[in-house]
Amino acid sequence: MAGGRVAHATLKGPSVVKEIFIGLTLGLVAGGMWKMHHWNEQRKTRSFYDMLEKGQISVVVEEYDGTLGTGLTLSTETNI
Repeated sequence: MAGGRVAHATLKGPSVVKEIFIGLTLGLVAGGMWKMHHWNEQRKTRSFYDMLEKGQISVVVEEYDGTLGTGLTLSTETNI
């Protein structure tokens, strides 16, 4: 019985161009996500200081009681 030849995939070494392209793509995606996170944090900080400046919120420093708290409380005031 003569069996037919089956074409098997031959294993090749890593493609340098493909590796560079994959690394560049992953780097750009990760960098973009980090940048979006940074912009979101900046927006929240800017919003906090704008509200603080307008008098919509205030920061109250509490007495230190020896626990692991920050000692700060954020209070909102509604002046209608």
